[in-house]
Amino acid sequence: MKKKRHTSAYEYSGILFAGCVVLGLGIGMLCGRTGAGVLIGVGVGLIAMGISRMFSGVVSRAFKDEDESE
Repeated sequence: MKKKRHTSAYEYSGILFAGCVVLGLGIGMLCGRTGAGVLIGVGVGLIAMGISRMFSGVVSRAFKDEDESE
């Protein structure tokens, strides 16, 4: 039987981080505070990356338990 492929949030955590940094840079440039915008983007990106990795672990365990019960 072919195993199902579950896309995890862990795979996208790096993209989340980069997106937050670029978004922070853009907002910082609009406000005239580029450095502050980048630092805020890095902070938000790290938090988003941590949450996505934590969520990924929870979801992975649920799918693993589901696959083992079949």
